[in-house]
Amino acid sequence: MNKQLVEQYHWFHKHAGYCVGKRAQTALTLARDYLCLQQAVGRDLIHFEWYEDDLSLDDLLDPQAFRSVAHWQRYADSIREVLVCVLCTEQGPEESLGGIIDPDPAYRKVVETELFGEFLYRITSLEPRALFTTFLEIAP
Repeated sequence: MNKQLVEQYHWFHKHAGYCVGKRAQTALTLARDYLCLQQAVGRDLIHFEWYEDDLSLDDLLDPQAFRSVAHWQRYADSIREVLVCVLCTEQGPEESLGGIIDPDPAYRKVVETELFGEFLYRITSLEPRALFTTFLEIAP
């Protein structure tokens, strides 16, 4: 593996990929997707838009999942923002994820990388991870 891939693998292993029994595999997949994503962003083939989600907290959080109504209310009051992330190309929006509560920069990177992986999968009929090195040849 090249140095950039190893660095990103370690980063994603720490910040994402918590699927039981698949952590290393998921981290490697995300690392590969992220390196490809950087190239696509650098060539202005894609960009990400983050904006406020119009979902209410009642739509996102079930008060019955908390120990008490008071515990739910304290958590709800602590939320600063609920966002949507949209992956866009020159054709418009392609992939999105909403209901993202108070994302820090690390979580934003994970969300953007996962959306990019979904985009790769959708635009191809092949295994998306095999296309990581050839995405830029496919893109217009």
